[in-house]
Amino acid sequence: MPDETTDHRESIAHMLSEFAREIAALVLVFVPLDYLLKRDTIGPYFWYDSLAVVLFSGLLMILGIVLERKMNR
Repeated sequence: MPDETTDHRESIAHMLSEFAREIAALVLVFVPLDYLLKRDTIGPYFWYDSLAVVLFSGLLMILGIVLERKMNR
């Protein structure tokens, strides 16, 4: 019979990994879209902001993958 705390921890890790990956995808899509829709011209900081969004989204994606792999061990 499996331990109840192990199942509970695995379900939490699974939920957190799914959450991190979903947020990564949403941030990657909607932050630049919102930035472009609110401004008429692309300013000089657009590329810095876009790079920051891509890095943040990538880190969230890696976090989600690490949590998922850790859970499957």
